[in-house]
Amino acid sequence: MGRIPLSASPIVSWRVSRGNSTSLRSRSELALPLGEVEMPETLELAVDPLAEELPADARAWTLLLEGAYAAGGPESYLLHALRALRLAGARIEARAGGARLVPGKALGDEWPTVRREWLIPHAGLLKRLLAEVTEAAESPDSVASL
Repeated sequence: MGRIPLSASPIVSWRVSRGNSTSLRSRSELALPLGEVEMPETLELAVDPLAEELPADARAWTLLLEGAYAAGGPESYLLHALRALRLAGARIEARAGGARLVPGKALGDEWPTVRREWLIPHAGLLKRLLAEVTEAAESPDSVASL
């Protein structure tokens, strides 16, 4: 099983709780069946890395990544967390009232931990960015639907 090397991201660590003990796991321990992933150039961070493989929501992912990049720059924790989720096959699903992230199968039982440790601390910004993605999809100026 390959690992996503997140060494270039600001994701320092995440915690795994088991009973009364909490262990600190390094970012290199997130095992996902993806093989090695090359770190892109700075501007490429805001482009969906799986646009060709998963085109259905590629535009939505690019808008989400662009928003995270604009909010926090190339060292944004949320930007790198979202890229890691996308590389694990996560999708953006449109639904009544907005869009939501759907975990990829590669995350398996890691999703609750990743969600709690990577996304919930940035819930306000993530909700705003997903609302912007939804708004862009509903805009009459939208080139293509999400």
